[in-house]
Amino acid sequence: MNILITRPEVEALLQQRLRATGCESTEEVIFRALLEFQPQESPQATPRTPGKRTSADACAKIRGLAEELDLTRDPSPGRDVAS
Repeated sequence: MNILITRPEVEALLQQRLRATGCESTEEVIFRALLEFQPQESPQATPRTPGKRTSADACAKIRGLAEELDLTRDPSPGRDVAS
């Protein structure tokens, strides 16, 4: 397989990583990067286990519950402080 790199910033990054990591070739830099790469899964692709909830599910349930609360500071003067 041949890979053609056309973006100068990719070429520069490869050269930088080649020098910094002590890899023998750009192929080794790419190989190491691919070993570390973890693809992002879309929420639709994640299989759901019945009875298990995600943090997104929990947040969706409580979203908007505190909108009616008045969280302004109590204007009461409090107690006198003796100096």
